[in-house]
Amino acid sequence: MLGVAIVVCVALLVATVFVRGYTQKVLTQVRLECGSLVNDEKRLERECSQVEILEESAEARRNQVQGDIDRFRQELGELQPTIAQIEAQLNKAREDDE
Repeated sequence: MLGVAIVVCVALLVATVFVRGYTQKVLTQVRLECGSLVNDEKRLERECSQVEILEESAEARRNQVQGDIDRFRQELGELQPTIAQIEAQLNKAREDDE
């Protein structure tokens, strides 16, 4: 009976060693995958930050262009009476030449 108990104890010890080795192997693989995922997350956060900066920059440029368009429209509106006056003078000068 003592021999059976020793065999069982040795078998359990061997099984424990195998389970521990397998557990360490799986844990190492999980750590590697987690490290890779953490690196991917950091890279994606940097890319997202860069995209946000580019979006803000594009929005600022769009606002600047819209302001320029509004200013040019206002200047054109202010110049239209002058243009009409010059055209009238030009037409009168052409008529006088004929």
